Amino acid sequence: PARARRTAYASAEVTGFSTELCGGTHVRSTAEIGAFAILSEGSVGGGARRIEAVTSADAYAVLLARAGETEALRAEIAELRRELKSKPQLTVQAPQIEARVTEVGGINLIVQDVDGLDAEELLELADRFKSKYAPAYVVLGSVADGKVSLVASAAEEAAERLSAVDLIRGAAPIVGGGGGGRPTMARAGGKDPGKLGDALAEAERLLTVALSPG
Repeated sequence: PARARRTAYASAEVTGFSTELCGGTHVRSTAEIGAFAILSEGSVGGGARRIEAVTSADAYAVLLARAGETEALRAEIAELRRELKSKPQLTVQAPQIEARVTEVGGINLIVQDVDGLDAEELLELADRFKSKYAPAYVVLGSVADGKVSLVASAAEEAAERLSAVDLIRGAAPIVGGGGGGRPTMARAGGKDPGKLGDALAEAERLLTVALSPG
């Protein structure tokens, strides 16, 4: 037969302030309650709170399960830290990369190739340039492991004149690729590293036309 569950209650008193007495199964002392694990807590009315908890063997089971979850989280965090340490960090390379900046229509324009960065590193660098030279429109290209990556990152006022998506769609086919994104950030991949210079030249042409006054 299923084991009967019993809820235990006790009274608490703060001398000179209040006494709280909870009804239910009576106990001779709190020692009979044993372990106590809170499951939830919430409001049931003005100035009143409700706590749901388990005691005794049920409490030990809950605490044991929580301990297992904690160990699992520690193992996951340790694994993420190992992966982070093993991944090359852009923070080492970024200070060595100088932006080539020109001004067109009040927007700082940066269009250049950066050797050896993958797509994520390229995006991080583009965002740094956009922040540092704001308001800016940044287009970067790179070749890593024989693959081309293109990233466009634009300030909102610049994206209103030429969406990053439209720019990428205009430049990416030149390197045999395609991509997409949103008006202020878009990226693409390509399979023709030899045409990266032509793709960046087309990106610069599109931007010059779009950003030039009049």
